[in-house]
Amino acid sequence: MPVSAQFKRYASYTVGMILLAIGLTLTAQTHLGTSPLTSVAYVLAEYTHNTFSNMTLLMFTLFVLAQIALAGKPTARKTAELLLQIPLSLVFTRVMGAVQRFVDLSGCTLPVRLLCLFLAILLTGVGAAMTLQARLNPNLGDGIVQALSIFLNKPIGQCKNVFDIINVIFAAVLSYGLLGRLVGVGIGSVLCMLGVGRVIALCNWYRRLGCPRCGIRC
Repeated sequence: MPVSAQFKRYASYTVGMILLAIGLTLTAQTHLGTSPLTSVAYVLAEYTHNTFSNMTLLMFTLFVLAQIALAGKPTARKTAELLLQIPLSLVFTRVMGAVQRFVDLSGCTLPVRLLCLFLAILLTGVGAAMTLQARLNPNLGDGIVQALSIFLNKPIGQCKNVFDIINVIFAAVLSYGLLGRLVGVGIGSVLCMLGVGRVIALCNWYRRLGCPRCGIRC
């Protein structure tokens, strides 16, 4: 592969991860519900009084360990690729922490928070699409879904939907159990489940229009 194409792949992956981190954090900052991927981490952050980014790092690390377990007896190379997600998670969650420090929407009106939520969904979808198009390591949310898809021999889209629903339900139960009230789950969680996939599909459709020969926007 030419150096320029390789550079574009890594650049796409990097920018995509940054947009994804901003989108997930902005979703939580609207206080309308978090993304299903980070809903449990948000509840744990509220309960432990730790930062949202640190709890997300913990959850992502557990996801990586789950991927290794689901892989059965992965090769050394495959294990190293999976473990590489942990330092990526560290960088990813530091970006989340920076966004959380500088963005506070708690005092904003509902229309403003809804507008920010739609922006967050757009950023999350575009970021996820860019990381997928780079064809490097899966982004930190899709890795566990891909592992479940292979382990259960089920379509990845179906596994993604079920994974999101389970995350939201577990976060709601955990929230009531630990805090006695519902936090981190709301209309924003539902809109994320419905909207992010549509944004990814739109990005993929637009990308296929780019090159008449290979179908890749390059």
